[in-house]
Amino acid sequence: GSDVAAVATTATDMGDHWIVNGQKKWITNGVYADYFTVAVRTGPPGSAHKGMSMVLIEKSMPGVICKKLECMGVWPSGTTYIE
Repeated sequence: GSDVAAVATTATDMGDHWIVNGQKKWITNGVYADYFTVAVRTGPPGSAHKGMSMVLIEKSMPGVICKKLECMGVWPSGTTYIE
């Protein structure tokens, strides 16, 4: 699972688009997905859960890097690292 309280990925409103900055490791079957739902921090520091948002990111968007992790024993799980 993920520790939601420790989410460090941020999203910054640039007016006509958002800049998302962060990474996630150990996503089962992530290499097979076309889209990712991502929890991001959009509020000021210290805003806790009130500063959290969800965004939908398409894998083919510029700047999205998706790498399959080579894991021992569970090769078909498509374990992924995404930046």
